Amino acid sequence: MSPSNLASTALFCKNLIPLMLVLQYVIPFSIARVKESIKLISNFFLMSSEIFAKQFKPLYLPTK
Repeated sequence: MSPSNLASTALFCKNLIPLMLVLQYVIPFSIARVKESIKLISNFFLMSSEIFAKQFKPLYLPTK
């Protein structure tokens, strides 16, 4: 490896370390946010389907 390649590799690694540190904190946070929003959306659909079922219950009840 020539000295210029070695120097550019060292510089690249030096720039990569802060990026890795940032990603280490950003990635879990964003995953948590995505999970939270999925949970909120699924709760919303669950609630709206329950409300829908309550409104239209007489239609689905068997007639005696």
